[in-house]
Amino acid sequence: MSYLGLFEIDTTLSAPVLLEIASVPAVPDSNPSYRIYDGGDLIQNGTGFLEPADEGDVTGANTSSPITITSVAHGLTTGTVVTVRDVGGQTGANGTWAVTRLTDDTFQLVGSTSVSAWTSGGTWAVAGLYLLEVDLQPGSGFDVGGTYSVLINWTEGSDNFAATKYFAV
Repeated sequence: MSYLGLFEIDTTLSAPVLLEIASVPAVPDSNPSYRIYDGGDLIQNGTGFLEPADEGDVTGANTSSPITITSVAHGLTTGTVVTVRDVGGQTGANGTWAVTRLTDDTFQLVGSTSVSAWTSGGTWAVAGLYLLEVDLQPGSGFDVGGTYSVLINWTEGSDNFAATKYFAV
C-alpha cells in the first residue's frame, strides 16, 4: 500500500523531517528502513523512527454498548479507525474500532461491547497512520529547491510493505 504526497521542508535542514505514511490498520513490527533519491540517484539511506501520526489519551469510558470514550479535543471524525490500548477496567474498549464522533471530547467505538466500569488510563491512535522521522543533515546532498523521493519499507507480521513519499527542500 502506498500514500503519496508532497511535503515542504525547513530549508535550513536543522530539524528532523516527519513524513506521514499510511499502512494497513496494524502496528508495524519494527522501525522502517528508508532510501532517499534525487531523481534516480540514491543520496541517503537509514532507519527512521516510527510513531503514530494522530493519538490521544482516554480519560473515561462509559458502561453502555457501544462504548463511548472520553478524550478531550480528540479531533476524530466519524468513520476513522482507531486502535485503543491499555484501558483499565473497561477492557472491552481495547482493540481496533471504527468511531462515531459524538462531541469534541467523545466518540463511540462502533460494535464494541461493555464489560465493566472504566478504572484508569488508555490511549488511542489512528490505525495505520504513522509519522516517519528522517534526519536530513546540512551538506548531505540536499539542495534548496530540490524535490526528492523517499522509499520506505516496513513489516507487519510476515507481510512486507512499502510506501513512496515526495518532498521538496
